[in-house]
Amino acid sequence: MRKIVFLSAVLAVVSPMPGHAAPACWSREDTAAAKVRDLDILLTDLSQRCVAAGLVGAQAYEAYAAANRGAVSATNQRLKARFFTAYGPEQGRARLDSFLDAVAGQYARVPVVTENCGQVAMLAREATTSGGSVPALLAVADRNKLTPPLPGGVCPTGAVKVAAR
Repeated sequence: MRKIVFLSAVLAVVSPMPGHAAPACWSREDTAAAKVRDLDILLTDLSQRCVAAGLVGAQAYEAYAAANRGAVSATNQRLKARFFTAYGPEQGRARLDSFLDAVAGQYARVPVVTENCGQVAMLAREATTSGGSVPALLAVADRNKLTPPLPGGVCPTGAVKVAAR
């Protein structure tokens, strides 16, 4: 799993839409949502590629997806709210899409080989045991050192977020 989780991508930070504040940093809750979405993208992308290559079956991923559909949907809504609030609906959608593309880009270069596919299947089985809980999925993401690219970084503990206009 180490080969997979240590890949990183850089997301360009651009100026916010006029009249909308750019988030200065990512709150604990927004960071948690980003990590869970990162886990979901990793599992979705690599599982599909591994199944297509015939290296693993789809069962582990399908069980994960069924068990966590609600939790992933909740994290998607949180991320959507973050970007739409900061940039408005049109730019917010574009920025959210760019963010998700950057997260997915972390895994595009992971080779589809037996070892990696086996690790992804094990990770899917581990994530399935979360029972649809966002905190449990976050714990899985943290144990596997998933670090999505967060423009503006994580807010320091106890810091007050200040948005620039």
